Amino acid sequence: MAKGNYDIDLTNTAMDETGDMLNALDIMRSKIQEVQIVLRETLEQSIDAVVSIDEENKITFFNTAAENLWGFKKEEIVGENASVLLPDAINPGDKNTTDIDKVVGRAHEVQISIKSGEQLWTKISMSQVKASGKTLYTAFANDITDAVNAREQFKILSLVADETDNSVVITNKQGLIEYVNPGFSRLTGYSSEESMGKKPGHLLQGEHTDADTVARIREKLSKREPFYDEILNYDNEGKPYWISLAINPVFDANGELERFISIQANITETKETSVESAYRLSAIDRSNTILELDLDANILRKAPLQRPV
Repeated sequence: MAKGNYDIDLTNTAMDETGDMLNALDIMRSKIQEVQIVLRETLEQSIDAVVSIDEENKITFFNTAAENLWGFKKEEIVGENASVLLPDAINPGDKNTTDIDKVVGRAHEVQISIKSGEQLWTKISMSQVKASGKTLYTAFANDITDAVNAREQFKILSLVADETDNSVVITNKQGLIEYVNPGFSRLTGYSSEESMGKKPGHLLQGEHTDADTVARIREKLSKREPFYDEILNYDNEGKPYWISLAINPVFDANGELERFISIQANITETKETSVESAYRLSAIDRSNTILELDLDANILRKAPLQRPV
């Protein structure tokens, strides 16, 4: 028992102190054995991949979740060196793992190689137990490849968003701002802190913002459809400006709405030029007349230009 062998039977029928002691030890052995079975079954059913390693760096336990993660069957891997599964940085038996205290008791994001040769990102934490003069390790691992890839993609998108002159706004599915880039702050005068948790429309629309445009935007958002429009907004000093507005919904793998991404470009100068040109054409249109001249440039008749209705 001192060496961890709890399969022996210590039952004794002697009616003396030695017999009583052996019977008590047998009860204790039986209870320890029960605890071991419960613990083993608990680890077997864990949703995390669980790998136990002995002091010789040999794999002694490999649960079903570990089979699913690494692609090996128990019978293929139990008894093998842990280096088959664990990278040097967190392998307690590897000669390069010089400071085991930096490995044990901490979660590490590391890449592992699975049976197919594919590389996966995992979060692995290592526990250490010393018993019967032996040092044993247990690794708990789960696949975080999708999360790491998404994080890297977000970093790239954030870098692009930070460098663009356009305004970028990301809202949650309720339409509340989760992220704005520096372009948004330059355009609107609102900082990221001032914008978080607010609806863009409540923050930016004002007295002369067209109600029909607002209604179109709300309809598209409610239908979760991408769209493009132009709208008059106001900055934090109340100065009006025109933007072109493209909004796209983002869905998860199950088709559920996650958030909206909006790209906005300042078109104030273009819009004002367009409006000014329209006013000029209208003014010319209203003031046009027909002149009838003779060969000596004498006016024979002067009449307003009649345009078809």
